[in-house]
Amino acid sequence: MLRYSALAIALGAAAMLTATSAEACLWNPVGRTAAANTPLGTSFSETGAGAGCTSSLTLTANGPSSPQLFNKVTPGDVTETGMGLTNDPSGDHEVTPGSSIGIDLTNVQNRTNVMGLSVAAQSLQGTDAWELTDNMGNVIIGSNSSTGETMFTTTATLLEFTATAGNVLLVTFDSPEPGGGGVPEPASLAILGGALVGFGLLRRRHRPTAAA
Repeated sequence: MLRYSALAIALGAAAMLTATSAEACLWNPVGRTAAANTPLGTSFSETGAGAGCTSSLTLTANGPSSPQLFNKVTPGDVTETGMGLTNDPSGDHEVTPGSSIGIDLTNVQNRTNVMGLSVAAQSLQGTDAWELTDNMGNVIIGSNSSTGETMFTTTATLLEFTATAGNVLLVTFDSPEPGGGGVPEPASLAILGGALVGFGLLRRRHRPTAAA
């Protein structure tokens, strides 16, 4: 009976840990409320998708030649679909070195001091690379040319997405949990730890006695 109780506690704690990493708010500006292949102005706001998500995210175009955000949509090719800028010298309407998309997290609800987030980029070919920094210039995600989505935590409310080489697109930005940032609650960890200790004691208690 004790064994089954310990198992139930462990499963419950594991479920709680899994819940903290479940995606709650997803911002995917491409193809939702923004017109395809159209300049969106210097700023664009959108409420995240997801059950119970009321948080809004604001993107801002930064760079020379007064760029605007550009919702690039290539039918049948998701690798060339995402948020870019109109000042791309190549004419591809993507984000290039020296320009950036500002990401304002001010209106993300229930923020804590540490917030778990993830960002995804597209149009990564050859030496194309991107990075994410905060408004103090700290690099949150280093120059990255291959990973499609990267998890990170931040205390900042203003972030900058830019290319460090070539040109890239911002695809999605999500919050694993509006209030918890995907960080397991201490109570959940304590419950799981207690269950594991219980398993250890039960196993020791029922260990067969060695033959003489």
